[in-house]
Amino acid sequence: GPTGGTPVLRTFIPFHPDTVEKTQRNLPHWKQPGAAYFMTFRLGDSVPAPLMKQWKDELETWMKFHPEPWDATTRHEYQKRFQDSREEWLDTGHGECLFKRPEIAHIVANALKHFDGDRYVLDSFVVMPNHVHVLVKPLGEHKLEDILHSWKSFTAHAICKALGRTGNIWQDETFDRIVRDWSELEIWRKYIAENPAKLRAGEFMFGKFDALQAAGGTPAGPTAGTAVLRSQHPILVDHFLEDATEVDVDCISDGETVVIGAIMEHIEQAGIHSGDSACVIPPFSLSDAVKAEITSATKAMARELNVIGLMNVQFAVQNETVYVLEVNPRASRTAPFVSKAVGVQLPKLAAKIMAGAKLVDLGFTKEVIPTHYSVKEAVFPFVKFPGTDIVLGPEMKSTGEVMGIDASFGMAFAKAQMAAQPALPKTGNIFISIADAEKSKAADIAAGYVELGFKLFATSGTAAVLEKAGVPVTKIFKLSEGRPNALDMLKNGELAMVINTPSGKSAREDEVKIRSTASSNRVPVMTTLRAASASLAGIRAMRDGFTVKPLQEWH
Repeated sequence: GPTGGTPVLRTFIPFHPDTVEKTQRNLPHWKQPGAAYFMTFRLGDSVPAPLMKQWKDELETWMKFHPEPWDATTRHEYQKRFQDSREEWLDTGHGECLFKRPEIAHIVANALKHFDGDRYVLDSFVVMPNHVHVLVKPLGEHKLEDILHSWKSFTAHAICKALGRTGNIWQDETFDRIVRDWSELEIWRKYIAENPAKLRAGEFMFGKFDALQAAGGTPAGPTAGTAVLRSQHPILVDHFLEDATEVDVDCISDGETVVIGAIMEHIEQAGIHSGDSACVIPPFSLSDAVKAEITSATKAMARELNVIGLMNVQFAVQNETVYVLEVNPRASRTAPFVSKAVGVQLPKLAAKIMAGAKLVDLGFTKEVIPTHYSVKEAVFPFVKFPGTDIVLGPEMKSTGEVMGIDASFGMAFAKAQMAAQPALPKTGNIFISIADAEKSKAADIAAGYVELGFKLFATSGTAAVLEKAGVPVTKIFKLSEGRPNALDMLKNGELAMVINTPSGKSAREDEVKIRSTASSNRVPVMTTLRAASASLAGIRAMRDGFTVKPLQEWH
């Protein structure tokens, strides 16, 4: 943040009429020792001279009929007529707008910060394409007019030198206003912070110090330093979709016809990297309406992007609402899996299309929806890295993929687990530990495992939820509470499976130890409830036995 000065010098001093000196011509128009000012100064070509004269005449006429002090209604009228409306006009970007150029905007920003803490306290500023807003408090004997003069003269010389030109840079006119109270200070801070959002294009610089303090030394806000933002590097604000289902779609297009290769429903929820999540063809839980919307949206995007070949789209579905996560106008790693699942060699067709062929001529104009299920599962290297947390997230951790095919979803999932290893157990003990946010959803899944003859073990929190739901469970100690605990049972070979959903972004040490030890001992671990539910379906299917046949017999 700003350096130099003391908390006393940074203290905000509100407006006091007894100490104010009013002038008609000199800047500032109202002076008050120790006051903070909101200032605006503009490039010379930002407002044409005739318009500036018109604005001044309008204000002088209005002031004759509305002498101060003003009531709230009159103050609001002044704000709207002579500040807001003119600011809106200015924000449309009149003149050359030199500050769209980052090297020129930096000259101004650096000048504003140069004597911060020495001659003045710089609270915040924004450099827009053709004007500058500043919240500043002069220090000691330093006058606002001298500070402004130093800013303008230094930057004018530096800008002219950088541009190889001569002449005026700044307007003579400057808007200044004493910040009357703490509430108004916050309003001006917010106004400065929101200014960049007005831009449709162009460069801006933004410095937020919140350096001024309330009386008594209470910091007014963060003093971490200047945040430099530019419109060509915008801030992305996103929102995570809780309990959403992720969906992958591969399609093929020749520029005229678009055909869906397959809609793949992820087993892990949205937020897990698509390369790490198991996925199923055809979808096992999506409604017909959602599938229809996904199909329509995919085809529309392929046409709009003029895709010639393969395209991959990732969607998220939350409460029957479909969101587009990303669109990749290229082949995806899922293309081989889709080709085997539907019996159509999509990459081969795409290569022919890119060479000029049409889908109609190739005989592929309609989506193939198989009557069997295909499950793609990721293969992870965790066993090679003891102690590594195996919980899945947005970073891809898998190093390979396998697939299982069967007439039932459960058996296809079980086959995929057999290929990926470790395979799902048919009997034994299961340790279950569910994050607080998901405990209410775990009872039905846990009851399903009990119905299949598994014995459940859980620590106190999860055990209490299961007991309340009438699910038989044996309570064991947390690692920090004593023994026996889940780690002991894993090392003794007493657990056939672990269901452990992470408690948060920063996993607890006990969770990491349990998951990594289970992986090292080749005990299957499910870190999401959707995976635990799919595993339950797989174990149920294995009870009836299964058959194996070559890929060709499925098509």
